[in-house]
Amino acid sequence: MNTFIHDLFASWNAFLKKSHSRERSLVINRAVAGPIGLIFIFFLPPLNWQVWVFLLVASAIHLVHSFSLLGAYKHGEFYQVYLIDRGLSPLLILLSTWLFGTDSLTLNEGLNICVISFGIMLLAGKIGSYNYKALLFALLTAVCISGYTIASGFGVRTAESFIVYAAWLVFISGSLFVATALYKYRGTAKLTIVLKVDRELQKFKLSEISYFESYSNYVKVWQQKQQILVTSTLKNIASLLPDEEFTQVHKSM
Repeated sequence: MNTFIHDLFASWNAFLKKSHSRERSLVINRAVAGPIGLIFIFFLPPLNWQVWVFLLVASAIHLVHSFSLLGAYKHGEFYQVYLIDRGLSPLLILLSTWLFGTDSLTLNEGLNICVISFGIMLLAGKIGSYNYKALLFALLTAVCISGYTIASGFGVRTAESFIVYAAWLVFISGSLFVATALYKYRGTAKLTIVLKVDRELQKFKLSEISYFESYSNYVKVWQQKQQILVTSTLKNIASLLPDEEFTQVHKSM
């Protein structure tokens, strides 16, 4: 079961990385998850009031985690970012348990976690090969993962029900992210387009683009006197553009 959950989460992260609009994909994901959590809430026992502190803390950390994850995948490769945050977060959780004595792990168990975690991070390759921004976002993501894991651990124990706590967490964290994202990106949906340039996603203002020109397996984005080569097809870009502002006049333009 744990393997299935990890595979499912890794697949979702891979989909998010490859998505043309990661913000939109993540908003849709949270917008779907939130109501599902709310449906469960209607059929579950009420939440213990002592749980709300942990629930709100975990939801706030989830919010930071979501935007940190977007930043990490904007600047870095999936295989590096995912392996760093998933390898480092267990070590941070282990460190907190030893510092605060929240769980009683044997030395052998702790060493096993360290070996596995370092092994996962080593798969990401040499640190020197990373984009420093991607590395910083990956580290922040790892901190967030460990933070909401610890907060939720206390929350579930206080609630004495994983299902009740999880339903509320999915609803609150999902709603919080959707509301924040909609506010942050308000009015920009049709004003910009996000395209890949040299393995990194770059945002272009539509008002600054003169036209698009197909160029083999790439597309030239003409901005007044300069051009930028992006990894895409003209057909794909056309599907992202508002019809009232751009019209295809030729198969290559």
